[in-house]
Amino acid sequence: MLNRLRKSVASWLVKGLLLLLAASFGLWGIGDYLGGGGETLVAKVGDVEINSVTFDQHYRRTLRLFQMQTGRTPDPQMARELRLPEATLDDLVNRTLWANEADALSLRVPDQVVAADIRNNPQFQGLTGEFSELAFQQFLFTNGQSERGYVLERKSQLALQQLQTAIFAGFRAAPGEAVQRLLAHGWELRVADYVVFRADPALVTTEPDDTALAAFHDENADRYMAPEYRRLGYIYVAPEDVLDQISIGEDAVQAEYQSRQAEFLVPETRHVRQMLFPDEAAAKAAAERIANGESFTDVAKDALGLEPGDLELGNVTRDELDEAMREPVFALDAGATTDPVESPFGWALVTVDEITPPTEKSLEEVADLIRRDLGLARASDLIIDISHELQDQFAGGATIDEAAAAAGVKARHVEWVDRGGSAPEGSSITDLPKDRAFLELAFAMEEGEEPDVVDAADGAIMAIAIDGIREPAVRPLDTIRDVVKRHWRNAEAQKLARAEAEAMAAAIGSAGDLAAAAESAGKTLETTRPLMRQSGQPPQGRTNYDRLLVQAAGQSPFDGALQGRLFELGDGEVATGATADGTGYAVVRLKEIRPADQETLDMARDALAQTLLGEMAGDMQQTYLADLQRDFPVRTYPKNLDALY
Repeated sequence: MLNRLRKSVASWLVKGLLLLLAASFGLWGIGDYLGGGGETLVAKVGDVEINSVTFDQHYRRTLRLFQMQTGRTPDPQMARELRLPEATLDDLVNRTLWANEADALSLRVPDQVVAADIRNNPQFQGLTGEFSELAFQQFLFTNGQSERGYVLERKSQLALQQLQTAIFAGFRAAPGEAVQRLLAHGWELRVADYVVFRADPALVTTEPDDTALAAFHDENADRYMAPEYRRLGYIYVAPEDVLDQISIGEDAVQAEYQSRQAEFLVPETRHVRQMLFPDEAAAKAAAERIANGESFTDVAKDALGLEPGDLELGNVTRDELDEAMREPVFALDAGATTDPVESPFGWALVTVDEITPPTEKSLEEVADLIRRDLGLARASDLIIDISHELQDQFAGGATIDEAAAAAGVKARHVEWVDRGGSAPEGSSITDLPKDRAFLELAFAMEEGEEPDVVDAADGAIMAIAIDGIREPAVRPLDTIRDVVKRHWRNAEAQKLARAEAEAMAAAIGSAGDLAAAAESAGKTLETTRPLMRQSGQPPQGRTNYDRLLVQAAGQSPFDGALQGRLFELGDGEVATGATADGTGYAVVRLKEIRPADQETLDMARDALAQTLLGEMAGDMQQTYLADLQRDFPVRTYPKNLDALY
């Protein structure tokens, strides 16, 4: 079962969650979670039972970690699709295996060690760096733990740390020879000359007959699959849809206007210009010149070389100015200039050209806005009533149209739509609800399933009935003949380009002159920049070393297969293959092999060593856990887990 779980938890996101869960060993052990009771059993590790209460506590932490990592709160369907319950159980079983082993080895931690651990935890220290009882109690309160429970957890955890430290004591550094060999392999540079034959459909002079076109259509059927389409009826009621059923009296509008007057106040603005000086002395000298009658513009031109347009800040409110500038600028009369003011950008002089006093929007100007806001606030109660009526109608067997009529709302119908909101001819269906959950729900239901009223975005409700399902199928050739013909021509152009590239490679062999062959064919001989094995490749992992390697490798003019062949060639040897953009074929001759320079290797060495060390420790941990399963057999109850989640 555990192997099946691990294989199913394949996405990098969920693997990342497992790492976070494992890391949380540092704060939480396993002791308080495990225990018997009459709850549903989800797993048993040796003699220790993991029940539904234990699992639920752990699962809630998984969901919190997911939300922290992604910014999204997974709904039950998303959690099942990501197999978060299985990931949680896998982690919980592993924790229990470690705890069982620690108990079997009678690993114990003295009380004074636990006390020192808590006192030295930075999370429980105050501003002075000393242990803070208040910080400790706040932590316990936030996480719903008693002091005794936390102490027991830390005892258990420190015992596990002793065990794991002993197991992984040998993993202090990755083997130096292995690091050096991998560095030399991964960071080797190669330079190649190459000639590209572009695939040009205009060079294809033949036309496909019906037989050839049908064969091409059949051979490439996956390219011409129509997605699943669904015919549906639906009700979607948003607060805006029921505003015409809500009456807002003038007294209510007047009262709301009075309570929101600050919102309808348009603040004072001032049209200002500014010049900045590097020091106070220069700003004071300029201010004195202005006080003696010179214009702001002339002083700025003479002292700073600024044109009039360079001085403009435009119309600003008090809050739009830097805090240091607000009082000096808004204390001025029109036409006046501030004394030098120190701002974050230097010493400033600001002049006020024009003042626009504050104004207040009248009730007449904002009455419609207020009436709409009040209506939307009251719409939720009406939508709740509509929801209850629809639910009663559906429970009585009503159709979408019948339920809508009874509730006084509108039912709509869509002939055929795919998951992306498009019709079979490819056009977008523009009048569908914009709520992404709408189509997700429509494609999660079964044909003939009783509609249900569910909450939608922004206070709306929706109900959907599936009237028909058209399964994915290959589009008939007659409906896409022009598209298939274009694809056929592109494929023929690719064949021509490949044939030309292979012919040139065969003609020059390993001793011929690629430059001369290129000139004879009217092609340009190009030379690559130094390439690495990973050039043009997407990251294959998520370690610092993976990212460093791919970032340094950069892009390649060749696709992955040809890039790989380049690093198999001997000096002067030739290969052919597709270009990175898929628009042609290249003839490639290896020109130079360069080992990476020592500075580059030194930069990458630490990152690679840490990656290898982590992989070795991970392998060791999995091996040890497999051995523990022989000592503490693991049994899981997937049906019970499925019933819970």
